[in-house]
Amino acid sequence: MYNRILKNLLTQQMLVIKDLTKNVLNEEITSSQVFNQELLSRLIESIPQGHRDIIVDFLSGFNELLQEAMPKPPLDIQEKRIRKAKDYIWKNYKKSITEIEVAQHVGLSTSGLSHLFKNNGAGYLYYLNEVRIEHACRLLLETNDTVEGIGYCCGFVNSAHFNMVFKRHKGVTPGKFRKIKSEKLKIKNE
Repeated sequence: MYNRILKNLLTQQMLVIKDLTKNVLNEEITSSQVFNQELLSRLIESIPQGHRDIIVDFLSGFNELLQEAMPKPPLDIQEKRIRKAKDYIWKNYKKSITEIEVAQHVGLSTSGLSHLFKNNGAGYLYYLNEVRIEHACRLLLETNDTVEGIGYCCGFVNSAHFNMVFKRHKGVTPGKFRKIKSEKLKIKNE
């Protein structure tokens, strides 16, 4: 009985996936409309509790296969999307922006955005933190604002996280960075 129920559930889900794939390929809907969080949540909620893990594992595997099988957009489209994503991050790095928000802005799923960034050298979160750290470095050198205040100004939710990410990217804490750079400037100006 368990196998029959599972087979019926998989058949129903495959029909939904087949229809969605056909609509995406016919350009009737975009992949970001298919793979949005609300739709995925409703899809998962429609599966009986005892079968969710099996179906979610299956759908995750299917999604990976689908991503690999789908034709890659021309390079110029990818370049436009990455540029659009990076511009959005540069304009909004001070806010608490999510990968979902950026993905929706460029018309991709979160996994599509993740692949886009990784194909361009760094993951989404790494790039976001790199932008924030770059701005923090400038503020550390050009202002007398507190390290904590600079962290908040650059989009970090607390000083401990700011210190940890900064040290990971620069090899020293923000306070040490400011001290070292200030001393180098003094020596250079003498």
